[in-house]
Amino acid sequence: MNVMGQHSPRTAAGRPEMSFTVYRTDPIKDPRWGEFISRHPNASIFHSPQWLCALQRTYSFQPIVFTTSPPGYPLSNGIVFASLSSWMMGKRLVSMPFSDFCEPLVNNPDELAGILDGVCRIAPDVKYVELRPTSDILVRSAAFAPVQQFYVHSIDLKPSLGELLAACDKRCIQQRIKRAEREQLTYKEGRSEADLASFYTLMILTRQRHQLPPQPFEWFRNLLNAVHDDLTIHLVSKGDRSIAGLLTLKFGATLYCKYSCSDHDYCNLAGGQLVFWNAICSAKAAGLSRFDFGRTEKDNTGLITFRLRWGAKQREIQYWRNPPLPIATDTGWKMTVAKEVFSHLPGPLLQAAGRLLYRHFA
Repeated sequence: MNVMGQHSPRTAAGRPEMSFTVYRTDPIKDPRWGEFISRHPNASIFHSPQWLCALQRTYSFQPIVFTTSPPGYPLSNGIVFASLSSWMMGKRLVSMPFSDFCEPLVNNPDELAGILDGVCRIAPDVKYVELRPTSDILVRSAAFAPVQQFYVHSIDLKPSLGELLAACDKRCIQQRIKRAEREQLTYKEGRSEADLASFYTLMILTRQRHQLPPQPFEWFRNLLNAVHDDLTIHLVSKGDRSIAGLLTLKFGATLYCKYSCSDHDYCNLAGGQLVFWNAICSAKAAGLSRFDFGRTEKDNTGLITFRLRWGAKQREIQYWRNPPLPIATDTGWKMTVAKEVFSHLPGPLLQAAGRLLYRHFA
């Protein structure tokens, strides 16, 4: 545990409101962090020591929690970051890389301002500090500026299964599920090495279709080893061939759908709709109250439409940075060139590109 110094936030008139000390701790080694997030209503899978451990093992990111709670006392607040150091992108503090969102777990704006002030003061050599909250808690901050916007989609699982299905688009979801059942597709859940291999094969196909390298296989294996019983691989097969898959993570009363993939050659069989529906049914049977589809880029109209057809609710989230570095406006052509290169790489080279690049562009 390291002490970072005191901070006195001020009112609009410039008067000090309070003074406190900011500390830092390792959320994987400090048992207080796991206990704290287990009872915090805004905590998610992306705060969990298991998620952080998988990130550390795969990419060597160092997780850090900043808090005003001194050593030996229960945590009353905390903001978790990963310290990233890359020859390609420089030093950064991100909360959290590869996470759709990660709410600062604080009690009021003064706590947030005090902790963030301490973070920015002890990390003067970082390129930027980035936060990915689910709320507008930073909307009045002068130090942080918005840099990216996304949508998140989720389904309230409290209604009955019949009501959940009725809320889905009749032609694109309901009829497609019936089509998959007529095709006698099979569904299974598991977390074995064979299940992971089948899922990753589909992930490679999906990323190739999108002209992007897949995440390294080690990431999924480390995630499975860390989360284990709260991670499920959902697979739909035609005969002996897996044609659609999901990887979900359970935390609290929410099932997070983090990764989905499919074999496009079999898309007419509606395996994608069947695997999602069965995952929703499983979450409902387990007594969970929410199915989280995850983050969607605002210009990805196809994926947005697909999620809304499930009756999902849409919400906008905002990422914030200090200093407020502008998002480059000339990256479009670079991504086009990169995708063209990736589209011609054979599978092994595309996987190698993923192992090289993902640790730099978290």
